[in-house]
Formats: sequence, C-alpha cells, structure tokens
Amino acid sequence: MILLISIFGVFLLGIIVFGSGQVFMPLFKSLWELLDKNGANINQDLIENIFTIANSTPGVIGTKFAAFTGYLISNGQWWGWLSLLLTYLVFAIPSILMIFWAYKMIAKTEQSKYLKNIIKYLRPVIIGILLTLSIQLFISTILPFVSFNNASSYLSLQKSSKSIFFSGWRFYALIFYTIFVILESFILYRKKVNLFILIIIHIIVGMIVFQPWFS
Repeated sequence: MILLISIFGVFLLGIIVFGSGQVFMPLFKSLWELLDKNGANINQDLIENIFTIANSTPGVIGTKFAAFTGYLISNGQWWGWLSLLLTYLVFAIPSILMIFWAYKMIAKTEQSKYLKNIIKYLRPVIIGILLTLSIQLFISTILPFVSFNNASSYLSLQKSSKSIFFSGWRFYALIFYTIFVILESFILYRKKVNLFILIIIHIIVGMIVFQPWFS
C-alpha cells in the first residue's frame, strides 16, 4: 500500500507541478508525512536532513526527492534500492515525455496569440509562487522552530533536533549568518564567482561559525 501511494504521489507531482526545486519541497514534505501516517518511518528530522542533502548536492532536486521517497518507504530493507529506482523513473519519464510533446506543440503554434497570452499571464503567477516560497524558506531558515506546509496545518511551531541545535547563541549567529550569506552570495555571483566554490566556502564558514562538534 505504501509503495502504491508513493508511486501515485511522485507520478502526480511529476506531471502537474511546474517550477524549481523549492516548489517541490513542501509538496514532497506533505507526501512523506502522508506516508509516515501509513506506516513509513519518516520523521521531521529525517525530512530536514533530506532537504539539506538535496540542496547541497548537484542535480535536479525534484528527481532526488522522488528517489528518496522510494528509499524511505523501505525502512532500510534490501529492496529499498529497487523502490528508489522505481519512484525515480515514475517521476522522471512522464515529465520527459510531456516536455517532448509540449516542444512539438509549441513549435507548431509558436506564432499563436493564445499561446503568447498564456505565457504572458503565467509569468507573474510563477514569480509570485517563487517569491512566496523564497520568503517561507528564509523564515524557516532563520527561525528553525517555524514549519510551513505541514500535513496538519499551513504554519506551525515545532520542536526538533534542528530547533534545539540552533538555540542560544547559535540562534543569533544563524540570523546574522543567513542574512550575510544571502547578500554576499548575490554580490559574488554577480561577479561571476563559481557557484561550486561559493557552496564549499559557505560549508567551511558554517562549520566554523556554528561549531557542530560542541553540544
């Protein structure tokens, strides 16, 4: 049953969701919470770890979330790698086929005024969605005890290992570090500094600032 829910969930997200990786985060989180209620052992700390790994490694975030889904439902069993591959393919292949189909349709109707109007009115909608998700991500980053888009509520306060770690002096360091990194990354990226180098630098600086080896 859990496998069927996972397959249907990633298939649905793959064919109807449009946007960047941040769009998929709350949606997959809701799917994982649903799977947890149906017997999978997926807690909030595990979800936070998945988000961290997916955002800090190269590749398309949506496909990584789909692959994680198949592995999570196995609860460490040997068939986890098979379900990982299955959910990955179910997520990716329909989207690839739809892209080919859409490309052919656009090539045939690229001068259509209806298509141009659709694209015109979709742009502010997509920008609004991305801005909303960016604000949510920023708030949940500097306020680790705040959670958005849970299965039970849109906005809630929760206690997790993340909120416990970023307490005391680390909480104030987190606020300063987040704001500083956003501004500094924007400036350096505009100056054509390699994105991979920026990620490595921020990981090193983050380790120095937050000192995870101290309890």
